[in-house]
Amino acid sequence: MKVNNVQNTSANINFKMALKINPKLRPEVEKLGPKWVEYFEKLGKRVEDVKHYDVCFEDSVYTPAVRSVENPQKNYYSALQREEDQLGRFVYLTCGDETYGFYNPNEPEIFRSIYGKEAPKKYASFRGIYDSGVQAAELSKLLEKQKLQRIADMKTKEAAKLLKEAQTLSEKEKLNKSIDNLFDKYAGEIPEEPTKKKSFWSRLFSFCK
Repeated sequence: MKVNNVQNTSANINFKMALKINPKLRPEVEKLGPKWVEYFEKLGKRVEDVKHYDVCFEDSVYTPAVRSVENPQKNYYSALQREEDQLGRFVYLTCGDETYGFYNPNEPEIFRSIYGKEAPKKYASFRGIYDSGVQAAELSKLLEKQKLQRIADMKTKEAAKLLKEAQTLSEKEKLNKSIDNLFDKYAGEIPEEPTKKKSFWSRLFSFCK
């Protein structure tokens, strides 16, 4: 099994594998035996299509972390666990001189964002996974799905923007062409009306005003 060093620096990130195991855990894996080697191999297969997030075992084979490839400082798995501690709780929020009370949602934000009305069912299924490593792997796939959806949305918005700009340019070019055709057909010299010379009495009247 290939073991890769896990550090919170981009220089040490292996972009090819979404499962990262700290080499210092090798003695622990050797002590646990072949079942754990098989366990990690299966876990690696589970996340092999995840490109933007890593499942990391840094200090213990029992405690996974989920980190972004681009920004590995945040542990999304521990952040999810903290969020879970507050689910469904009544909390207070103070804004200026006013305090508001409300219940937190019953499902984490990522489930509500991806699944909408199906979030309760999907989260219940996730909660039914008692293996922290498998849970972390599933979270990495959810994060990957969310990120790819955001990228797709950005591309759609950018494409719509470019299309609108192209349509505006096309309309402007069409208008300019129609104006060119109009003046090609009907443009002509307009004779200027000769200036009338004022009479002596008109000039005198104007002066007296």
